[in-house]
Amino acid sequence: LALLLSALSAQGLAYTPAAVRRAIENSAAPVAGVEPWALGTGLLQVPGAHALLEAYATVPAASISINTSVATRNGARGLYLRDPAETEGVTAVKVSAKPAFHEDCNNEDKVRFEVRIALTSSASWCTAPKFMLLNALGSDFEIVVDPSS
Repeated sequence: LALLLSALSAQGLAYTPAAVRRAIENSAAPVAGVEPWALGTGLLQVPGAHALLEAYATVPAASISINTSVATRNGARGLYLRDPAETEGVTAVKVSAKPAFHEDCNNEDKVRFEVRIALTSSASWCTAPKFMLLNALGSDFEIVVDPSS
């Protein structure tokens, strides 16, 4: 991590903790035989993370965290079906997504903030809209879990 931050500083590239985390997670190499929930996204790949940070250094949305919450689950960050009864039928929930701007972000940048996001699911039993438009106030979308699929 220190090597990555040092390289960004030496190049004069601005970064935020959110951008660094996203680059590390998206460039990590999966470990064969180890589940993601046991290890996380994988092993740190400094060259890959650095390449992503370089490529997206001028994209304002790349440095912003997006917080998600499920109101019907007491504001949980995701959906976890705990009770067996919840897996007997289709469950649809509204997910709220809201950008978390850095404290130094000026109001003009917040007003101009608008990002088109592509949503994908790696599980056939979970569906979400293909796209959403996120602005500074946030946006909602619905996911549907069908355990019978």
